[in-house]
Formats: sequence, structure tokens, C-alpha cells
Amino acid sequence: MSQILIIDNGACSLKAGYSTDQAPLVVPNAVIKAKNERKRVFIGPEIDECKDRTSLFYLTPFQRGYLVNWDTEHQIWDRIFAADKLNVAFGDCKLVLTDPNYCVPAIRDISDEIIFEDYCFQAVLKTSSALCAGYPNLQTNKFTNDFCNLVVDTGYSFTHVVPVANGSVIQSGVKRINVGGKQLTNQLKEWVSYRQMNMLEETYLINECKEKCCFVASDFDAEMRKMSNATKKAIVREYVLPDYVTTDVGVMQTPSACGGVVNPDLASLQRILMGTERFCIPELLFRPSDVGIQGMGIAEAIALSIDSIPEALRGRMLKNIVVVGGNALFPGFRERLEQELRSLVESKYETAIRLSSNPVTHVWHSAAAMIAANGENNDFVTREEYHEHGPDLCRKRFYKFSPN
Repeated sequence: MSQILIIDNGACSLKAGYSTDQAPLVVPNAVIKAKNERKRVFIGPEIDECKDRTSLFYLTPFQRGYLVNWDTEHQIWDRIFAADKLNVAFGDCKLVLTDPNYCVPAIRDISDEIIFEDYCFQAVLKTSSALCAGYPNLQTNKFTNDFCNLVVDTGYSFTHVVPVANGSVIQSGVKRINVGGKQLTNQLKEWVSYRQMNMLEETYLINECKEKCCFVASDFDAEMRKMSNATKKAIVREYVLPDYVTTDVGVMQTPSACGGVVNPDLASLQRILMGTERFCIPELLFRPSDVGIQGMGIAEAIALSIDSIPEALRGRMLKNIVVVGGNALFPGFRERLEQELRSLVESKYETAIRLSSNPVTHVWHSAAAMIAANGENNDFVTREEYHEHGPDLCRKRFYKFSPN
């Protein structure tokens, strides 16, 4: 029996594994050059071999959320398909691959060609994060027979709001916000570099700092008031940067000036003071205009999406909102989204937001569950069908949209 390989091909991280695996392999979707390693580059999972992660340079195959550099992606796929990682036997393996919503047809055609001509997979099934993400939750509310959910995918390059009904994306309700994890990391780099020390080349370290220190404020104005001299001790933290001698991992701690106990082993290391930055950075997901980005926040995008779909579906969508993507890991994210959304939608509708224990790998696990449930009924395109009908067959079979 053929193996089924599932790849959730994200712009930041690539999640890959067989449908029978308990968890996917998660690797950076990038080719990385380290300043202290002059004679080699680190491809995808090889970053674990890098001993000093200061001043890393990233070459990514994605721009603005779309795969545009297949030379780079080819290197990363080759590495994860190797014998010491996934050990893929292409001729006896089917591939399930996630594609971004509204991807340019030429980009999709190139990926079809590479999958069948370069790697010679037995068959492929393409889907999107939105079509996979809600699958495990479909039986958790009173609409047990409806394939109906609203997926909020807030990842590295952008945030998508996608309504899905009966296995099709409702085209009129799809909304995109050009704010994702990359924008937040870049903004934090600029603020830290302007206020404290030059960190413009330290994307990796600042991203780690963001993930460990930041949170979403339930009331942004109230958090700002806490930053007065009398109460700021409750919020201010310092992030101790690794020197890759004493420690390889950055640590968040309460400064001694705010009553914290400082680890003496880390006393000599450089540190970043995190005050308002802790909640101002994630606030861009809800108020991007604060830094001059034209567009709406996530809650507004959901409300606009709901207003753009048939009224008969609105209540069902609002009761089955599924959030995926790395930005959902910020503490307080779901509570703030619920709070803002409740104020934007009609009171006659109930709202329910579901957040999995791991929003980063949720789509991969959902795809695995879908493949297992459908058995032999999964709608793959085989290599023979592709050679006979070309990429037009993939377009017709995989990309299902409902106009309204």
C-alpha cells in the first residue's frame, strides 16, 4: 500500500510527515547562512547543527506568502526527503500539499511540474490550510452535518479569514490582512534598535524574544496606563540574549529593579528591556494602522467576511471559528479576539473561537485526520493522469470556490 506524505508548506516553517506519523517534522523553510560559518550554509533542518545563531541570514522561497523561488525550495525539499529524515520512496508515495489561497495559476502549474517531473510522486492532492483546519471540529457543535467553518490563518506573511462551506471556499468572504509574524518581528527589531542596541541583523534572536516575551492585551489602553512609574513593575521584563558559551537559549526574567531575582550565571550577558513592546507588538494584529499599515485588524476582517456571505450561513460560521498559525500562540490572543468580535457582530449571533493546543501544526494534523477518514475516496491526481491531461486537471480537481 502506498505511503501518503503530508506537507504543510508554510512560509516560515515547513511541516512534513507521513499520514500515519504521530507528529510532523517541523523545520525552517529557508536556507540559512551563519556569520561564524564561512564554508557552509544550513538547509532547513540543518539549522540544529548551527552552534552560534547570531547574525543569521535567511534566504526564503516565499515572498508575501507565495512560493516564488523554487531553486531554494527544491534544496529544502531535497533535504527533508533524504534518507536520514523522511526517507521518501517517490514512486510508491502519494503527496498531500497545502497551497495558499488565491495562488497565481503559474505558481501552481510549476509546483505540479516539479512534483511529477522532478520528484516523480505517484499522485498528488492539493488543498489549502482553510479546507483542512476546521475538519476535527466539525462534530463539536449542533451543526453536526455541516462542513461549515470560518478559518482564521494568522501566520508568517499575512492573516487570511476564509469561510468554508460544504468543502468549498466562499470566495466573496475571503479577506486578507497584510500583517503576520514577519511584520511583527521586523517592527520589534526597529524599535529595539532605535531605543536600545542595534539588532537589525538579528532576526532569529528578535523572533525568539517576541515569542517568549510578548502577549496580547485584553485592554490596550489599560496596559498603557500600567506603564506609569508606580505600576510598570508588573509588566517590564528583560530578555537575556544567549552568548552561545554560557547559554544557547534566551531567557525572559524580571529585572532586579522591578523586584526580580537575577540568575548570577547570566549577569554578564547582554539583555533587552521589554516594556510597552511586550503588548504593543501583537497589537498590530488588531490595529495595524498604529504603525501606518493601511487595513483592518483581525476582528474587523472577520466581521466583514461574515457580512459578505449569505445570511443563512452567518450564525453557523460564527459558532465555528477556527484559528491556526503561529501568531495565535500569543497569550491572550483568543480572549481578545472574542472580546472584539462580540462588539462587532449582531447580538443575535453566538460566537465560539477554537484554538488547538498547537496552532502551528494544526493544519498538518487536520490533513492527516481527513486523509484517514476518507480512505480510498481522497481525490488524488495520479502521475499518469497528469501526463495525459496536464495541469488543467489539477486546477479543475483541487481548487473549489463558491462565489457566494
